Amino acid sequence: MNGHSKIRNKGIANIFSQMGLVEAWGSGIKRILNAAEEYGLSKPRFQEFDNMFRVELFRSSFPMTNGKENIGETSEKHRR
Repeated sequence: MNGHSKIRNKGIANIFSQMGLVEAWGSGIKRILNAAEEYGLSKPRFQEFDNMFRVELFRSSFPMTNGKENIGETSEKHRR
């Protein structure tokens, strides 16, 4: 969190950059934290290992909806 940005996989970074998926190097963790806060979610947990890291993201305990039905519902009732 207090370190510096380091590209871990130059091949993937190059492809993402060419595809326009990279806004700015080193901005991802800050954007993840801001998005979690914006959506009222628990702060993500970061764990660092030798040469890698792990991010644990949390979701709301409320069911996600698209306005009419729960996204996670089975489609059984729609088959009848």
